[in-house]
Amino acid sequence: MNKSRTSVNGFFETLGIWFAKFPPLPKAVRLFIIKIMPFIAIAFGLMGILSSLDDFGGTRLYGYGQDFFITFFSLAASLLLLFAIPGLKERKIRGWKLLFWSEVINLLLEIVAVYQSSILLALIGAIICFYLLFQIRPYYK
Repeated sequence: MNKSRTSVNGFFETLGIWFAKFPPLPKAVRLFIIKIMPFIAIAFGLMGILSSLDDFGGTRLYGYGQDFFITFFSLAASLLLLFAIPGLKERKIRGWKLLFWSEVINLLLEIVAVYQSSILLALIGAIICFYLLFQIRPYYK
């Protein structure tokens, strides 16, 4: 088996064990989240793309390098949301993983762009998002 694939799966398993210590959401709430998740991905994916494209218009590659890369990775996170939609509708694990990686990118962006927000708020938001993601993970195969 591919070692990098094994370590990524181990990473997911480790996070899953950690988030399993949190109180579980009722099944009806988890099913509701699963039902609306494709629509949330569409909304935030499109808003992120439009915002990133607008930012590219005002961002110069040279002189404002950090802004350019923040915008680039923000666009990547938004695209991951849109790419996740088919998998989310079919309850495929690849859709769930794309949501996960989009959130990882967003957390890293919040940490890098500390001048724009609070790291504490970014961490709290990420913990909530990861908690919700790991609550619904068992429903994706």
